[in-house]
Amino acid sequence: MSDSFSVHALDGGSMLCPRPNLFHIGGNPEHLEGEPMVIPFPSYLIRHPKGDVVVDGGWRQEVCAAGDPSLKPTTIGTLVLGPDSHVLAQVEALDVDPADVRYVVHTHLHNDHVGGTGHFPNAIELVDESELRVGLSPGWFTEFIYDTEPISAPDLNWETIAIAADDPGHDLYGDGTIRLIATPGHSIGHMSLVLSGGDGASLILAGDAVPDRPHFEEEAMPGWSVDAEKAAASIKRVRELQDQLQCEVLFGHSIEQWQDLAKGPDSLL
Repeated sequence: MSDSFSVHALDGGSMLCPRPNLFHIGGNPEHLEGEPMVIPFPSYLIRHPKGDVVVDGGWRQEVCAAGDPSLKPTTIGTLVLGPDSHVLAQVEALDVDPADVRYVVHTHLHNDHVGGTGHFPNAIELVDESELRVGLSPGWFTEFIYDTEPISAPDLNWETIAIAADDPGHDLYGDGTIRLIATPGHSIGHMSLVLSGGDGASLILAGDAVPDRPHFEEEAMPGWSVDAEKAAASIKRVRELQDQLQCEVLFGHSIEQWQDLAKGPDSLL
């Protein structure tokens, strides 16, 4: 547990991804041209005096351990992972006790985000209630992108919340530092985070509500959305928050942004 507030980016590996997985075929055709894209799998550690928070968990441990840095095919691309890509290894590398993690916040439960589930012994697994329902029993058209095994394990300490689209957010610790907002569309119950430091600076962890900068700038629709209208509304909401707070927005899978982002011990706030 930390005596102060800080935010740390954790490197969960990457994937060589076909462009239609990120950019909708009906959108700007220039984003579909060229070779497959490299996309990162970021997670975050928030140090907080009331208990540390892990945001998302990348791929599960068995997937990370299977190939070291070698390439492995998946249903949606080619993964580049190793044992150190797992979120638990990333947290321990910062000399943080996994028992000090009070929450694992799941922006959503797609297979590239649930790797931290069950790996932090005292943590509450926090997720949108509709997201958990779908994640545990996905339909035939979404089952390829959900991994039910880690989230259906026994003895998990789930806590579900329901945030309305116009709700200012769920204040996790009641002090304004960590606020969860509803940004559905990419998945039924996707959430983003608005973080505020003691000096008044803010940061938005958009997650997959805004996968990359072209989506944020409204040049392109994300390639995978269960509800395109809600996905567009969520992008608009993140843009409005960014204008209001005058802060940086961290996208869900932007390799250009990720390459320039401080990782590990350096705080983002």
